[in-house]
Amino acid sequence: MTAALDSLSVWGLIFVIGAGIFAVRLSFIHVYTERSEIPPSIEKALKFVPIAIIAAIVFPDVIVIDGPLRGVGPIFDVLVSSRTIAAVIGVLVAYRTRNMLATVVLGMITLWTFQIFIG
Repeated sequence: MTAALDSLSVWGLIFVIGAGIFAVRLSFIHVYTERSEIPPSIEKALKFVPIAIIAAIVFPDVIVIDGPLRGVGPIFDVLVSSRTIAAVIGVLVAYRTRNMLATVVLGMITLWTFQIFIG
């Protein structure tokens, strides 16, 4: 038997979780504003945060298990999906040109073209 949460309990839970997250972030800011500079090891690690965030957002959407060729095999489905092909083209364009607009435009054109032909 499960008990339903009432509105006050839900708002209390949201407040407690929010306060906890705020406290963790504030403690990090407080610790490093007391010092004059961030240690080099942490500064070096923070350079990889934007790359990790973009990868965490994009990667699950690129790897498609239920592709149009489901009967062939899971590895083949991932390699032949229109999202994977567009992602590879986008990575190549980004590496070659270092231009974000060209990467997005060519990646989307590739995605839409392959979605028409592959599905």
